[in-house]
Amino acid sequence: MNTITYSLKDIFVKDVVTISLNSIELIPLLFYKPGGSSLTIYIYSEDVCESCPWKEYQGSKKAFDLRNISLEKILRRYYELKPDILFFSGGDLLTYNDSYEILKILREKNIKIGVKHEISKDINVSSLSYIDALLIEIKALKDLEKIDHIISLLEGKIHIEMLIDEISEDPERRAYITLWIKDLCKRFPKIYKMFYLADKDDEFIERYHSVISRLCERQYTIITSHLKYIPEEVSCVNCGAIIGRRVDGVIIRPFVNNVSCPKCGFKIFHETSLINRSRAFFTKIFV
Repeated sequence: MNTITYSLKDIFVKDVVTISLNSIELIPLLFYKPGGSSLTIYIYSEDVCESCPWKEYQGSKKAFDLRNISLEKILRRYYELKPDILFFSGGDLLTYNDSYEILKILREKNIKIGVKHEISKDINVSSLSYIDALLIEIKALKDLEKIDHIISLLEGKIHIEMLIDEISEDPERRAYITLWIKDLCKRFPKIYKMFYLADKDDEFIERYHSVISRLCERQYTIITSHLKYIPEEVSCVNCGAIIGRRVDGVIIRPFVNNVSCPKCGFKIFHETSLINRSRAFFTKIFV
């Protein structure tokens, strides 16, 4: 039997735009570990990520000094900084076979891995077995069947949240959007959903806040800026009990000391944090 050996120096994460150490909630991943930290690697993608704190890194690929960074260097910084998760944003990491190998190696090193994946893109289902957290990004008001398939494979096995960042301002589409939101929340009642509206005006936010709160009840968070998420109260998605409150507009301060709702026992958080953090942070990191 042939044994394949490899050096971490020779395995690269390609087209890296920037790396940051930041509050997990700024990914945005709200319920993984409130107050926790993430070493976040942003990989170039042609898709605009308005919801990312690093959205200034959008534009033509030629405009950036993109880097291919060895896995060895990334792991060295990970061990130095000791974040709660290594998170990959952009680059369609769950699509390509070479990315599958990267995820597999990281899991062998007992690294906790999170990935944001735009649901309309192809997905290598085998890659899903190596991640701890999945942020499903929805840029088109469709793909509910595809989301249904992915969640049926993963629910209860890893931490899942949704980010919806393509709510149109076209008045002629309001009825369709309302029906789509209703269907989304009815199909996935136990998955927390974030609606990114920070690029919309106050009137638009107020209108859709009314719609979303009525159709999704306690399942939702609306992002109105990078440092303000509403509502301030954080409810159990299962029974509606208030289990936390936001501080600094973003960070969730839980009222419970474990991962589950004290009223109904539903698992809310993936982990709890020993750090009682009261401010969000975002720091660019050199690797």
